[in-house]
Amino acid sequence: ARQAEESGDLALKAGSGLLHTLHNIADFPLFDWPSRFLTTSDEFFKVMVSRMEYKRVSMEKAIDYAGSKGDNAVQEAFEKILKDEYSRNFTKSGGILNKDLTSAAKDVTFQTELKGGVAKFAGYLNDTPALRIFFPFVKTGHNVLVYTGTHVPLLNLALEESRNVIFKEGMEGAMMRGRLAFGTLTIMMAGMAAANGQIT
Repeated sequence: ARQAEESGDLALKAGSGLLHTLHNIADFPLFDWPSRFLTTSDEFFKVMVSRMEYKRVSMEKAIDYAGSKGDNAVQEAFEKILKDEYSRNFTKSGGILNKDLTSAAKDVTFQTELKGGVAKFAGYLNDTPALRIFFPFVKTGHNVLVYTGTHVPLLNLALEESRNVIFKEGMEGAMMRGRLAFGTLTIMMAGMAAANGQIT
């Protein structure tokens, strides 16, 4: 702004004015509320999903431990595991200690940490408030695209997130294979419908 004022260049003054206007819009408290609301809702769903995942894992352990003894034994084992292992997974105030629970929660809310070029781009946007009005949600948008890509045959193998786990044993690999199966089935059904003239 000082340079523009000292130069007397009208174009430079106009450009400086535009940047300051965009910066003020990005920092205006009222326009910050949608972002705060989304952040709050993300945190709420992270907490909810982490609790659901904790209960799911606890039920798996209870079934393994008491599955042959009947439903009542499973329920008792489940309640005991929930109580006994709570302090290992959560703080007294409810914070998440278990990295697997955090990872599951971030995956469901599309808040998985960014890596590589996308992370650099997001960092640049955070350091440039004037651009935030044009690119408000890089992390969510990128993670939604990756999530969609993991359902698409061939494209899923081009994605590092999918390629690293799809052939592994365990929950994460099974989830990726399930997404791929679901996506493949959807594409096949659409292809068959198109071939029969049911959709255009």
